[in-house]
Amino acid sequence: MLSAAAYWQACDSIRRRSTIMSTTHMASPTTPNLIYKFHPVFLNMATGIYVSSILLALLNRGASDINTSTVLSFPFFFIILINIIFTDMPKSAINTIYLVFCLIFVVFTCLIFQSASFLPEMITHPAWDDVLGITSVMNRTISVTVADDWAALSRITVPLGVFVCGLLLFRSDERAMLALKMIAFIGGLISIGSILQFMLAPHTLLLGIKIAYLDSLTAPFVNRNTAATFFGLVLLIEWALIQREFQKIDLVGVLLRLHSGRRSDSITIKQLHIVGLYTALLLSSLVALMLTKSRAGIGSSFIALIILVVLFAGNRNKRLPRTTSRPSRYRRWLFAILIGLSVFSLSGRVLLRAEVQGVADARFCVLPGIWDAISDRFPFGSGLSSFQEVFPAYRDAGCGIGRVWDKAHNVYLEGMVSLGAFFVVMVVIVVIWLSCIFVLGLKRRRRMRMGAEIGLASLSLIAIHSAFDFSLQISGLAMVVAAIFAPAATLSLRSPAKSGVF
Repeated sequence: MLSAAAYWQACDSIRRRSTIMSTTHMASPTTPNLIYKFHPVFLNMATGIYVSSILLALLNRGASDINTSTVLSFPFFFIILINIIFTDMPKSAINTIYLVFCLIFVVFTCLIFQSASFLPEMITHPAWDDVLGITSVMNRTISVTVADDWAALSRITVPLGVFVCGLLLFRSDERAMLALKMIAFIGGLISIGSILQFMLAPHTLLLGIKIAYLDSLTAPFVNRNTAATFFGLVLLIEWALIQREFQKIDLVGVLLRLHSGRRSDSITIKQLHIVGLYTALLLSSLVALMLTKSRAGIGSSFIALIILVVLFAGNRNKRLPRTTSRPSRYRRWLFAILIGLSVFSLSGRVLLRAEVQGVADARFCVLPGIWDAISDRFPFGSGLSSFQEVFPAYRDAGCGIGRVWDKAHNVYLEGMVSLGAFFVVMVVIVVIWLSCIFVLGLKRRRRMRMGAEIGLASLSLIAIHSAFDFSLQISGLAMVVAAIFAPAATLSLRSPAKSGVF
């Protein structure tokens, strides 16, 4: 009996020990302990490189030079590689990360297909027929700008890399909120600096000479429409942060204490200071937006702001406790209406410009020619960088000769000229996927619902403005857009019950 009891006791001891070891094994990270030990240091260094690279792109005239966007692709993809090798992937965003990698693969496949020289002559570009009369040594391809296409690949891959890098670096609610606050703060500072430079030195662009749009604020960009998109995005984030912080303040209590001569508590005073800071940044961004005089940019920003207001004010008061009084709920609508009226009143000059010029704009005149260029080469396209080479053959002389059309002023049309059906498929996938992410965030998040609201409003701004200008084709702005979507997607995808820095 003693031996049997000892045997079962030993078995029970072994079973408990194995349970503890398996639990410890499951709880331990699958990455080297050394990396996890220094993970905060790596995280801070990677975040610094991430922010610095985007700032460098902005301060270099929005990375409008292809060489700048190519060089800046290295730090983002290096950070992604280190994260994939040595750290765990965020489970909430892993499907989104895989989708981005699939999109990059599709773009590579499209360029390989367009630059292939073994395709049937019937699907290659007819422009090669003219080259045949000059030289007999040539490779017939779908693209007419094969070498330039591969150089311009970074225009697409860099924003996608910024998005994935943001998902990896800002994988928690706290870090995602930190990212949005950094964008709002840095964007507000850029707006203040741009306004001062426009007032004191209107003929300069950063440290160089400004040769275009002398009567409009362009910030660090060359084009005022790009600047308008940038300030519109910053405006949305700042407004969302104001309404989030404003909810934490008992305004009636503050007014009663002020009326009775009593001082508010330190927490309330701190919240008032934060709201005041964000309000100052919002006003500077709003003034900078209006000084751009971009009709499409301001109009798109105004529509996006209305969408953000509706999403915030029409939230069925889920963020507010049940004991919240009805007047406090009305104050949210009043606050939203005041913001909308402010934007509308400040945009009077832009509306006057739109009324005077109407649709008498060259970009509308050339639309039939662009459609002809699309229909002639659909669904194969003419090459990623082919618009400047292809469009002159379709340009209507009645539209004037005062401009050189190197871009279509319409991202969708130029994309179809360049990549054909590939572009349509990619746009549909990206828009639907992002919309589903942000709609999911609206349904499942309460305290952090702001991320989904910013995401949907920003997506609306970009989608509308892309139909009138090429802002998204400027690498610097595309990086900013990706940097905004990343924390917004994190806040939308994460489970409400999860928290923590990592």
